[in-house]
Amino acid sequence: MKIVPRGAWLVIEQIDATQVGGLFVPDGDKAQYKQGIVLAVPVDPTDEAKGISVGDRVVYDIVGSINFRLANDKFVMLKAREILGKIEI
Repeated sequence: MKIVPRGAWLVIEQIDATQVGGLFVPDGDKAQYKQGIVLAVPVDPTDEAKGISVGDRVVYDIVGSINFRLANDKFVMLKAREILGKIEI
């Protein structure tokens, strides 16, 4: 099964990571920001989704995100504007 987002929506796999290369990103149930790996981007992305690619490790704001399950796997969908930045190691 495959999810193909539309417009500015992205599919993210949330990862549990608290420190990456000296950058501390709070993680936990009450954290407002999470880290994830981009799994799917729109075929015809809007301007705000351009520059985000599958495999990018990102920090995102959970306020506008939607958590869901598909075939026993957990995913997060969010708009590209919720991406605060990419993590480059």
